[in-house]
Amino acid sequence: MRGKLLQDEGREHPDLLKAIDAVDKQCLFKGYQEFWRSLVPRDGQIVLSHNDAQENNILASLADNEQIILIDYEYGGWNPMAIDLANYFNECTCDNAHPKGVGIKYYLSNFPSAAERE
Repeated sequence: MRGKLLQDEGREHPDLLKAIDAVDKQCLFKGYQEFWRSLVPRDGQIVLSHNDAQENNILASLADNEQIILIDYEYGGWNPMAIDLANYFNECTCDNAHPKGVGIKYYLSNFPSAAERE
């Protein structure tokens, strides 16, 4: 991407180049591949994950609230089995429909308690 921007004769892209440099510095440092691989648990089962377990993507049956349907699989992928549960805990704190600012607000007090997580 940097190469294409630098070859774009007659146009400068200083903001885009700064963003690319920031990503390179934060994510693509020397030894980055080994570092990022070390963060992924390798001892658990890998499964097809939904990866977006927020309230708008979990539909419950009116007749039986233990019957659920997951929708919107655009972020689906292969991950450790616990990823959807971890994502759900994270989403419990996030209001995706907050009317002010960027439209998102976090409520850390909504994070499930230790008893709720068991």
